[in-house]
Amino acid sequence: YLASTPHFNKWGLPNSNKISWLDTGGDASNIAEFWWWPRGKMKYGIVVNPALVGSSQALMVAVAHEMIHLAQHVIGTQGKRQQHNADFFRRLEAVAKIHMFDPKWF
Repeated sequence: YLASTPHFNKWGLPNSNKISWLDTGGDASNIAEFWWWPRGKMKYGIVVNPALVGSSQALMVAVAHEMIHLAQHVIGTQGKRQQHNADFFRRLEAVAKIHMFDPKWF
């Protein structure tokens, strides 16, 4: 769903069948994480920890957050030293405004 909405639909994200959607089994400390592998059939992955998801909105915000990281990786604007750089926050503000997410949730 999110990939079909502004601004995600303009960022050149890979088709969802090219992304591994994984469940941590509740073993991770983060609600969600973005991963990429330099080789392999599935190049990208978004991992969700169901033990930390308390609502549909929390899941949407977590996946949106990781999709911003995915977009940054695809277009080459990911941070070198920090995960959340100025480009991340610019994209976050745009996504939060469209989806009426509180930017502090990110």
